[in-house]
Amino acid sequence: ACSMDAPADASGEAGGDGARLKRVRRPVERIDAQYQAPERTPLAIPQGRGTPLGDIPNVAFKLTKVSRNDDLAKSVHRLLFRKPAKAMEIKKNVAAFRGYSYEGASDEQAEKAKDRERLDRYTVAGLHELMDLFDISRASGDGKEAKADRIFQFLCKPEAREGAKDLQAAEEAAKAKVARKRERNAKKKGKAKGAAAAAPP
Repeated sequence: ACSMDAPADASGEAGGDGARLKRVRRPVERIDAQYQAPERTPLAIPQGRGTPLGDIPNVAFKLTKVSRNDDLAKSVHRLLFRKPAKAMEIKKNVAAFRGYSYEGASDEQAEKAKDRERLDRYTVAGLHELMDLFDISRASGDGKEAKADRIFQFLCKPEAREGAKDLQAAEEAAKAKVARKRERNAKKKGKAKGAAAAAPP
């Protein structure tokens, strides 16, 4: 049979009949309000030899079209910096990237190989997304490996594509054209309504 033992008092002895048990108060552990979480090590932007991506007009323009929560933005950050980042920091970091830097690496060729191999994990469609973002023209005869090589060469030393069309200026011109057409149509409708109102019954 199961037995019910009398509870022990503060001295560790069982309480007898009619005995009041003394409650032992334990000290309350207080959390130190001065405690601070360890600071995160800030991301080191490689001091490459190219132009910061944010200073290449077409790349900067295309970055504005990519959400910081988009999988492409997260993927690009890992590709450039070999690590993820908080969503609010991704686009700022990408815009500051100016090329891989292997200065001081114990094995430069091994580090280059690692960065190049990351591109092999992309599908052809994924490589096309990178080429579009970095404003790298697609060559119709390029296979997957050739596309990856071209992207890697760009990331070693980013530069604006020679003869590239200014995409932001083109978009603004297209919007202005649509606005002018809308305005002309509105004026035509206004004149037609005015003529109909002025016509004798």
